[in-house]
Amino acid sequence: MPKTARRFGSLDLLESRTLLSGKAAALRASAAGPPPTVAVADVTVPGRRDTVASALVVLSGPSASPVRVGYRTTPVTAVGSGRGRDFASTQGVLVIKPGATSGTIKVKVVGDPKVSSDRVFDVDLTRAVNASLATSGASARVVIRDDAPSGLGRPTLWVSDPTALVGDAATFVVSLSAPTTHPVSLRYRPEPGTAPASGYSAAQGTVTIPAGQTSATITVPAPAPASAAVPQQFPLVVSALANADLASGTGSAVAIATILAPTVVPAPPVASPPVTTPRSPNGPVLGSAADPLKIMPLGDSITYGVTSITNTPGGYRARLYRDLTAAGTHVQFVGSSTLNPDPNLPAAAQGQEGHLGYLISGMGTYASYSLDTYIDQWLAPDNGVNPDVILLMTGANNIVGNYRVAEASRDLAALVTHIASLRPTAKILVSTLTPQLPPVDELLVQQYNQALGGPTGVIAQLQARGENVALVDAGDALTVADLSDWVHPTAAGYVKLGDAWFQALRNNLPAGTVAG
Repeated sequence: MPKTARRFGSLDLLESRTLLSGKAAALRASAAGPPPTVAVADVTVPGRRDTVASALVVLSGPSASPVRVGYRTTPVTAVGSGRGRDFASTQGVLVIKPGATSGTIKVKVVGDPKVSSDRVFDVDLTRAVNASLATSGASARVVIRDDAPSGLGRPTLWVSDPTALVGDAATFVVSLSAPTTHPVSLRYRPEPGTAPASGYSAAQGTVTIPAGQTSATITVPAPAPASAAVPQQFPLVVSALANADLASGTGSAVAIATILAPTVVPAPPVASPPVTTPRSPNGPVLGSAADPLKIMPLGDSITYGVTSITNTPGGYRARLYRDLTAAGTHVQFVGSSTLNPDPNLPAAAQGQEGHLGYLISGMGTYASYSLDTYIDQWLAPDNGVNPDVILLMTGANNIVGNYRVAEASRDLAALVTHIASLRPTAKILVSTLTPQLPPVDELLVQQYNQALGGPTGVIAQLQARGENVALVDAGDALTVADLSDWVHPTAAGYVKLGDAWFQALRNNLPAGTVAG
């Protein structure tokens, strides 16, 4: 009988003897210190011609004794035997000489000029002598790449850099530039960063975006940082991508997760209260012709009324003004700007503070594009604005692109506190954000909206402190079908948004202020 024919567990007898022969050396090495760990790297090879896939096996450090590593191939979508096979099924033992730190496992790949998609198989490390298998990296994925893809072609893939709070999961969004006729698969593994390794090191794995779809998520448990006051980060390495190309143009990509302390609403600054003149109990009714309801629409491009091609005159403000006047409420929109007016409405409908591209707050260069920078000027008592209600919708420009959801919600709390200190008698209605079409941005919008709401959210904390603020789900009145582009509503979407603000005023102002 050939000596390679007998089996011993999952290994042949020759392999078993080779591995067992190193036990004595392993014991000697362990007396001097822990043995090195061994891992194997992913590899991509062309698939239209015969070639060899060389999987690099790496030790974490040199060993005084030979390191013997057992391995075998495992088919995934590639075929390893029989007619039409893509690679030659292989198993064996790799020997790394004393003092060396790497070796190579070679697997024959069978070329096929008729292939129409990428195919994959794994090279698994089964056991090691004089070394230990790495927790992350004991299996390599080999991608046999189609050099001339058909169908919709190869889309580009990118991965978001998420922000998570201590104790929450970090959710990475994997997005494609376009759907494809083949499923897109990849491998991922978290790596140690400034955040402790425990809590996410076991989250390595694979993810697949089905054919025809454009996104998937990778959820990694986020460990508590060493100091809650200092942001912690850890990278997620993405590799072995099949049927798509990385936006980075390299064989792997790295996304960064940032872990922050939970949002805590800052205490208001100690300052002299502004001088205000309360309404006389015997004076005119708020919302009457003698005392119109003053509303300040405050926010960014959606408050302004931007659509994809031409702006919607008046944005949601036009519809809201018509709703209020139809209900018998006398109203005046106030603000330093009258841009993008509805020409069919009077001057009382045109005031607003909707500013394109503005952040909640900003530092340095971005301070010039910040609501918080100018709010003192817009609410100055001597300008006569004195709004009774402030409709605040902001945050999209903070989270889209830089992915700082936790920081944006904290900035929102500070802005509301600032507004309340300037205009303590005003009712501040804070709206959730409207949906967005890109999957990465929509997930961030949902996370931001969740940070505002709930019993421990930003708005609840402000209310518990006595601020005259309420949360409005005006953004939830819209769906992606109401978007004119990836972000801004259509004219019909602005009508829905105006109606949602109208209901919010009815629900949050004293009875009789807004009828209908």
